[in-house]
Amino acid sequence: MLWVKHPAQASGYANLPEQTREQFRDGWFCSRDVFALDADGFFRTPGAAPTSWFKIAGQWVQPGELEAAAAHEPAVAEAACVLVPDADGLDRLRCFVTARGDAAEALRAAAEAPAS
Repeated sequence: MLWVKHPAQASGYANLPEQTREQFRDGWFCSRDVFALDADGFFRTPGAAPTSWFKIAGQWVQPGELEAAAAHEPAVAEAACVLVPDADGLDRLRCFVTARGDAAEALRAAAEAPAS
């Protein structure tokens, strides 16, 4: 598990004392993520490809989960998520789908698909 400590870090979760006890100790925070130090001195998640996660608006997103949720819908033949810069040059995640039959139904289904 990766433990981190930073001067600007929170000291606990608001109104969640049990989670605070589990993840915050002596100024350290447990991310509950498993990492390994690679040969170059970088921490990496074992088994994860470098592009398997994207940070979008401060949140880590795994495009594969979104693609799988969209592709699970009967109206969607396939789905692919890619990074697309917005008007301000910030990366945004876009999901493109190929319809199976009615394109409008495929788009609606992909947009409403719950993340797995």
